[in-house]
Amino acid sequence: MQNSSNLKDDSAEKERMNRVLNHLSISWSIIVLALVMYTDFALPKVVCISDYLMTFHTAGRLILENRPRDLYPPPGATSFVDAPFDRASHRIVPELQPSSTSEYMYPPLCALFFTPCSLLPPYYSIAAWQILSICALLGSAYFLVSGIKYSGMLDGVKNSPSGLAGLRAWAFLAYLPTTITIWIGQVGLILGILPLCAGYYFAMRQRPLLSGLLWSLTILKPQFMIPALVTMAVQCLNRRFKTAIGFCLGAASIAALNVILFSPSMVMDWLRCLKLSDAVYSNIKFGVASHLMISLPRAVILLFPVEQQPPVRLLVFALAGILLLVTLFALFKQSRLLADAKLLDTMSLALGAFTAPLVVPYLFLYDLCIWLIPGVLAMRVPWPNAISTRVKNVMIAAWLLSNLYTMIVICSTRLASPILFVISVIVLWVALCAPLLKLKEKTAGLVQPGQATDSAESP
Repeated sequence: MQNSSNLKDDSAEKERMNRVLNHLSISWSIIVLALVMYTDFALPKVVCISDYLMTFHTAGRLILENRPRDLYPPPGATSFVDAPFDRASHRIVPELQPSSTSEYMYPPLCALFFTPCSLLPPYYSIAAWQILSICALLGSAYFLVSGIKYSGMLDGVKNSPSGLAGLRAWAFLAYLPTTITIWIGQVGLILGILPLCAGYYFAMRQRPLLSGLLWSLTILKPQFMIPALVTMAVQCLNRRFKTAIGFCLGAASIAALNVILFSPSMVMDWLRCLKLSDAVYSNIKFGVASHLMISLPRAVILLFPVEQQPPVRLLVFALAGILLLVTLFALFKQSRLLADAKLLDTMSLALGAFTAPLVVPYLFLYDLCIWLIPGVLAMRVPWPNAISTRVKNVMIAAWLLSNLYTMIVICSTRLASPILFVISVIVLWVALCAPLLKLKEKTAGLVQPGQATDSAESP
């Protein structure tokens, strides 16, 4: 009787704690959203240098003005300063200081996404985009939780989460890279996180072709392709090709739309722009915000003068490739042990997203919102017992590390060290991958190799 009473007391205490956390997350989200909207209209000199107004609003306006050619610098340009896009940005957002330089490095098709909001005056436009980003965040939360629910992985698990309440989607705003993404009007939530989560949902519903089509949208925000590519690579290694086929169909459609709606020459202009951006973002003399570049390749390259960078590039990209191959090998090894293809896909998406800062050439601080996905999957999915605690602890440490580095950047950019951040991420990556490489069949508790095949999928 006493044990029963203690269990009831523990359950009541957990329920009270859940209510408190839910209220705190909602209160925090209200404060954040109020501050974001306040700065949009009360501090135009601050908001005018946001990524959205300098880049995306300007791109949308140029499409509306039928001037798509001005999206990219002319052939032979050596910087973005005073390029047609930079001049257009200063004209469309007159509060921009002369020292601010605007550039657009996304595919021409992306500019069409911004035209509806660009019909509005600049500061109403960014507010509308921020609202859309919040909707994308809530949609991503829904797709993640629903995907886990429909996967069947929670069958028999007590107190399993359900719906948005179980996830506390508003608590995502306590993860500072997400808040910054919304505040500056970046596209990571809409063109990155939402397609990844929607694709995961349909993968769990055994709709691999649709999953691949949705993941192909990440081509518009290439930094977010890594989780999808890692997951599809592991699937293909296990003779499951339908998701990859869907991705290829989507990618081909996006490429065709870029050529048809614009022109082959504009696509070439975009590719030249990417080459120019690589030169600009490798040279601190152009005023590069190096404290925001937290990917392994870029953090290492920026430690060296431009003339010493070519051999360094080869070495650092080779290292990034090795880390990616080790990640794939760890996941492939799990595919030999796990009978549940959906759990394998979940592990692949989570580990792929976590590995992104170590392999993507360009990843900025706000792009760490990609860690929302492994964070949720680590906490909500029943991982194999041998690694479950390790996975949760690593993701908690990763979120805390991201928030700490973001606060350092906000307080003093001189104290921010991207290379120390990257080293910390490598340590966490080793802590995450090591048990996967050591995990044996008897501890995985699951059956014969080769069972995670297309038989687990349906069209």
